[in-house]
Amino acid sequence: MKIPSPFSDNANGSIVKEIDAKEIINAYQDAYQIDVSGLLKEIPKIYLCKCPLSELLYYFPFDLDGDSNFYKSLSEKDWYYHNERWEHKAVLNFIKNSDYVLEVGSGAGSFLKQLKERHNTIKYCGLELNSAAIEKAAKDSIVLTNELLDVHSINNLEKYDIVCSFQVYEHISRINQIFIDSLKVLKKGGLLIVSVPNNDVDFIINNKSESKYLNMPPHHVNLFTEESLKNIAELFNIKLKTVIKEPIQNMHVDVFIYNKMSIIFMQSSFLLRAFWKLKLHVPLRTLVKLFRNKITGHTIIGVFEK
Repeated sequence: MKIPSPFSDNANGSIVKEIDAKEIINAYQDAYQIDVSGLLKEIPKIYLCKCPLSELLYYFPFDLDGDSNFYKSLSEKDWYYHNERWEHKAVLNFIKNSDYVLEVGSGAGSFLKQLKERHNTIKYCGLELNSAAIEKAAKDSIVLTNELLDVHSINNLEKYDIVCSFQVYEHISRINQIFIDSLKVLKKGGLLIVSVPNNDVDFIINNKSESKYLNMPPHHVNLFTEESLKNIAELFNIKLKTVIKEPIQNMHVDVFIYNKMSIIFMQSSFLLRAFWKLKLHVPLRTLVKLFRNKITGHTIIGVFEK
């Protein structure tokens, strides 16, 4: 079976793993009470593949992305959206008051709100398709535009000093186009800042907990690593200025501990359940938090220069 690269139909990806679609459907139903059977389009097998051009891991068939109803269901979970995010503060350091900033996928505008608080006269545009999020942002005086990036790019060529996105690119099949459109609207010498989950981290790529299904379609369709970010820079003839890695955050400490214990217990589900039920992991939280700056966390940021 020939599987095209997401960056070129003339390059073929290699299969790393195949997954039964029914496993994903059942897992989303059991863990999150969300029916994703319609999104997986009755496809029996889903393939995790590696792109030969970029080393990016991606899922095939393409176009298994979640729809608005799927993300609405996830957004109703109290753990899904967080206003205070490490990557927001990390990115603020790259932005000057004179910059014109475009954020792709602004959600309820929490990053742009922080940006305005730091640079009160800054010019910005936030693109967001979720009408409820746009209304929520408006309550904080953040004006967002309901428009796709490819449409926005038509009349805004080389307009922005900064184009940024947070936890967006991993959700989009055929990722090539969003890089093309992001660079179209970016000035020469401007910065493209991409924040994505870091699939070099063991507790993400080898996750043993039920949350591993969030790293599969219809939620995540691309799995980025530092190497793939470097290779993508070469593909688009842009410079990768720096890579920033998040130290582990409180929300991911339990997943980190769970996966470490899974290794210690040699993946025995009985021992792992007993360990968790007896709350023996609770004292370990303090230890992990004590050394948080030495433990690589969930997110990696690539800062590219056009």
